[in-house]
Amino acid sequence: MGVILQITRGGSRKGCGGNGEEHIPDFLKNELVEMYDKLKKEIACPICFTELKSDEIKFSSCGHKFCGECLSKLDNCAICRKKIYRKK
Repeated sequence: MGVILQITRGGSRKGCGGNGEEHIPDFLKNELVEMYDKLKKEIACPICFTELKSDEIKFSSCGHKFCGECLSKLDNCAICRKKIYRKK
């Protein structure tokens, strides 16, 4: 099952989806944020091409990055086509 996550500083996670069985571990989220900050890489949503800041990046459980607006409209990941589950 997919889980939608938003990486935030300090390892907290925001978002919802699935039944909580699958999630990106906090240490991995923190590592991604640190790498982003060190590289200062410009990351854009692959759907709308909006440039995203580190606190605006949202991940599906398959690990692909999107802006929140585009991700909220998806039923399947736009990259790998895996199903995205949400709480009802």
